[in-house]
Parts: sequence; C-alpha cells; structure tokens
Amino acid sequence: DDNGCVSSPVSVEVEISDAIQTPVISSTGPVCEGGEFILSASSYPGNNVNYEWYFEGNFVSSGNSQLILDPVSLAMSGNYSVKVTTQGCEATSALFNQIVYPNPEASINSINPLLCTDGTQTINLSANVSNGQAPYFYNWQSSNGFNANTPNPAIQNANMGNAGYYYLTITDANGCESLPAQNQIEITDGISQPQITSTGAVCEGEPVILEVEPYFGFEVEYEWFHNGNPINNNGH
Repeated sequence: DDNGCVSSPVSVEVEISDAIQTPVISSTGPVCEGGEFILSASSYPGNNVNYEWYFEGNFVSSGNSQLILDPVSLAMSGNYSVKVTTQGCEATSALFNQIVYPNPEASINSINPLLCTDGTQTINLSANVSNGQAPYFYNWQSSNGFNANTPNPAIQNANMGNAGYYYLTITDANGCESLPAQNQIEITDGISQPQITSTGAVCEGEPVILEVEPYFGFEVEYEWFHNGNPINNNGH
C-alpha cells in the first residue's frame, strides 16, 4: 500500500476446459425402405460421454455413438443430428440428410384362361410398375420353370404344361426390390379329333354300328350327327 506494507500472497485456482470438437455424422449410406441404416458419430475420449440423437429436431435416443434403425420406412428419410456432452461441454453436429428410397410396386395384368388349346396360341404376359426409380429390371419366374427378364414376355405355343402360377419381382435403379406379384394362368389342351369306324356296309334294314375310341374323364359327352342333324344317341 502507500505505506509500503505488503499483504500475504493469496492463490486462486482457475479451471479452464477446452471446447470439444463438433461431432461429425457418417452413415452406412442410402437404404431401401424395409432395410437398415446405421448413423455413427465421432468418438470422444473419456468414460462420461453422452450422445443424444435427433430427427428433424425431435429426440430419438441417447447414450450410444451409433443410431441403428431397422426396419426403416419412408418417414425416416430426412435430417438427423447428434449432441455430444462430455467433460461439462457439449457440441451439436451439423444436420445429416439420410435418404430412404421407396421400393417399386409390381403387378401382373390378368390373363384369361386358355381352354382347349391346340398348342399354337401365344400368351402375352404384361407387367405394371409404380414407385421406385427407372430404369427397372424384371424377373419373371413360374412353377413350371418359365423365366424371363423383359417387361412383357410371351409364351409361344402354349399348352397345359405352361399352366401354373407366374411370379414377378422388379428391381429399380437404386437396387430396391418389389414384393413378388403373382398370377395364375389356366390352360387346358384340346382333345384329338375323333375317328369314326364302322362294322361295314350293310343292306337296307340291317343294323350298323359306328364307333369312336373312348375318351377318358368324368364329363365325356358324345353327340352323333347324320347329314348335320343330331341323332339321339350318346354312346361312343
């Protein structure tokens, strides 16, 4: 002081901690709906580090440096952020835009039954697709071994062996796959032309027997005609 007196020294402890680095979010990448994505935040040293995850500003979860979402929907596509707290300091990441792609939707146009075919007809399959991203890749399969990779494949010379269920899955440019669409095709083969045999020429007033080889099944009907007019006889 002015008299030259000096006080005893007094010590003060000043605690200073550096700000933590801003966390950075990384991702496993864009994902198709129904899949999984993982967001990861920067790691920080220490035993008392807390992570709080937010989607579009709304709290999602806390505690872990990774956010795992599985399965994901289109509603989960958008901006994510993470707030890290450690050593009494906190920092919030920039927004990270996570993309969720829509899956394509596949359908097959209905196909009328092909009955009593002679094996020369063609059946045209036709695909419909919505959602997803063009170009599309088509995968046709059938219970009878049929497969094709075009939007509208044809079944040439269709017969009963081509009957069955046909399935279609579509993959889009983002690698997203549709649920399988299915359609049943009903096909029956025609019967062979009946060949008439006779007991031979007869004199007027004598009986004659005309017959064809029998056809097997539960609903076999025979209609006989004479000069285009029906005869009341249902035998073979």
